[in-house]
Formats: sequence, structure tokens, C-alpha cells
Amino acid sequence: MSTPQKLAFLDTETTGLHPEQGHELWELAVIVREPHIPDVEYVWQIRPDLNLADPEALEINRFFKRFIVPAGWDAVQIFEDGSQEKEQVARALYGIQDVLQDAYLVGAVPSFDDAMLKALVRRYDRPVLWRHRLICVETLVAGALRQPVPQGLRKAAEAVGLKVDGDARHTALGDARLARDVYDAVSRLP
Repeated sequence: MSTPQKLAFLDTETTGLHPEQGHELWELAVIVREPHIPDVEYVWQIRPDLNLADPEALEINRFFKRFIVPAGWDAVQIFEDGSQEKEQVARALYGIQDVLQDAYLVGAVPSFDDAMLKALVRRYDRPVLWRHRLICVETLVAGALRQPVPQGLRKAAEAVGLKVDGDARHTALGDARLARDVYDAVSRLP
């Protein structure tokens, strides 16, 4: 599907649901789609402050099993072949801002991801470079299928005929891919 604008399908995994209470993102996946260019995937993990973390959030997103930032480093970028580049958060933010610049954020409740990203970039006195209009795939499905309210990413995916990989749930890349697939499925509905 060709789109006239830059889209960034994304998801964050976080230490809780409330950035105003000190919860932070620790994993970010972005799939960039631009006209006439194949989708490109990006994944970062950033060392969070766990002192204010919600233990339930860390259990749901399997933080202690999946977090791979080595001691002494603030962040890693993870590449498709599984290799990693260790970096400091300030440097990682340049890459994150670059891939998100002028993009419309697309995801499952992207307002949450937007709030977590804004908290991160503002903590480092960086500007918000992505577009302010957000696209929620759960809302797209609810509208297309005339549901009274959005039902969540898994149910939205199933409603448009997609299989959901349970192992990929609550991983930033797994949920970003699923959001992209739901977006594409909705665009093909009659």
C-alpha cells in the first residue's frame, strides 16, 4: 500500500502507565513507511530508572527476561540481524528523532506512546519532531466495523482476520508490527 505521507508504526514498552509519576519507556520499536520505499524497522532499548517502576508493568512486558542493555551503557539499538550497537541515550535520541521526524505516529493507543516519547525527549531538552496528529488502529477497526468502542489491539487484529502471535505480544516490535498489519487490513476492507 502506498501512502502519501511518512508513517511511523510504533510501540513502547514501559515501566508503568504514568509518565507524570516517573514511569519511563525502556523499549521502542518504529516501523517507518514512506512512499515507494520498503518499510524499515528500528528497535531501541533504553535503561530506565526502576525505582519508580510498577512491578506489574515489568512482569507484563517481561522486562527482566528481555532487557539487554549491557552494564555501563544507557541504550542499545537492535538491528534486524540481532546485532546491537551500544550507545548513550543522548546519541540514541538523535536516531529516534531522525526516524520520527515529520512522521504521523500509528499504533494501538498511540497517545500513550506519544506521551512516553515526549517525556523522554523533553528530559534531554530535545524538540518533538513528529506530527501531532495520531492514528489509532483500534479506533480505525471500531469505526470500520461499527463497534461502539475500540476493543484493544489483539481483538482489533482478530476482528480483521489476523492471527496474533502470543510470544510477540507486549514486545515493542511485535506490537508495532501488529499495529501495521491491522492498519493495512483496515485499508483493504470494503
